[in-house]
Amino acid sequence: MTDIIRETKNETTTVSTNPNKIKMLSIKECLELVEGLTEYTLRQLVIQKKVKCIRAGEGKRGKFLINLDSLLSYMGYSENMQ
Repeated sequence: MTDIIRETKNETTTVSTNPNKIKMLSIKECLELVEGLTEYTLRQLVIQKKVKCIRAGEGKRGKFLINLDSLLSYMGYSENMQ
């Protein structure tokens, strides 16, 4: 992992660059990945903030994009199992 240091007048900021990409999946993609998980349950996990996600768009056409690592961690999957 590489650290980048940025200096301004009164502030020094260290930013870590991570070679691992964050994987964000739609609800349907998550349901295909985790067997036995229902759409209702996944939406409840999102609403209760038990899994990390972002909202892309607004209204009826807005989508939840769910952090894959957060979902797998909540469901009890470990890296060794994959």
